[in-house]
Amino acid sequence: DDGAHVALLGSGERTYEELVSRLGRRYPGRIARQGSPDARLEHLLYAGCDLFLAPPRVEPNGSAHLLAMHYGAVPVVHATGGLADAVRDYDDDPSEGNGFCFSPYDAWALYAAVVRAIEVYRHPALWRPLQRRCLAHDVSWETPAARYVDVYRWALAHRCPQDAAHQGRPEGLSADDRG
Repeated sequence: DDGAHVALLGSGERTYEELVSRLGRRYPGRIARQGSPDARLEHLLYAGCDLFLAPPRVEPNGSAHLLAMHYGAVPVVHATGGLADAVRDYDDDPSEGNGFCFSPYDAWALYAAVVRAIEVYRHPALWRPLQRRCLAHDVSWETPAARYVDVYRWALAHRCPQDAAHQGRPEGLSADDRG
């Protein structure tokens, strides 16, 4: 094929929806958008794509990048929130990286990350191991749950013992001051 195909799923700001519609008319069969989310279509898109773009300014609780990685789609993400936690930039360590990150939050940084990804894509000997790392990425609750237990145990072990004289009262507050 001589170029990329772009598929967008979901809705957003009207300005961007109109831009994508215009681009779809200009490049028929190469750019498409489905406005209403459909779980089956979402899974088919992840399974059929090579790159997954996740460029939100902030990412408070999304997991789409993890689902994309589960299907072997390499993420290109803005380095924020859970995106930055899950995606290790390929260029920082090609043997461990599992995607491409960009920062600051601007169009040129996103463009540069996409270009970096496409350059690696052009070399199957580099791309296939990158995809395999995405497929192997642990998205279960086992690791975060174990970390939570570790933090909880650490907090218990390092808690400050209450001074018996204060009986749990803040410093300087006598029993008569409780009211």
